[in-house]
Amino acid sequence: MSITRDWLAERAAVSPAQVGLQIDEQQWTYQELDGLTGRLARQLNRLGVQPGWPVAALMLNSLDYVRLVHAAARTGAILVPLNSRLTIPELEYQ
Repeated sequence: MSITRDWLAERAAVSPAQVGLQIDEQQWTYQELDGLTGRLARQLNRLGVQPGWPVAALMLNSLDYVRLVHAAARTGAILVPLNSRLTIPELEYQ
């Protein structure tokens, strides 16, 4: 099994105060994103998420979605983004 680099943690170590995400007028530094992502990754672990497990996400673009993308990678889970434009039967199939 290959080890995936955690580029968010690396970026937070190199330039913690640099803006890493901006949504409208809100900004988060790489250090803030790294901390928020770490907390979510720990929550996923406590819920029993294991490496290789699929984690489905039906979310709009947001801070929480960015956190989930990175937290899933940290846990080794496989993020399965679901399209919010799909019908309920199509989502149920997925």
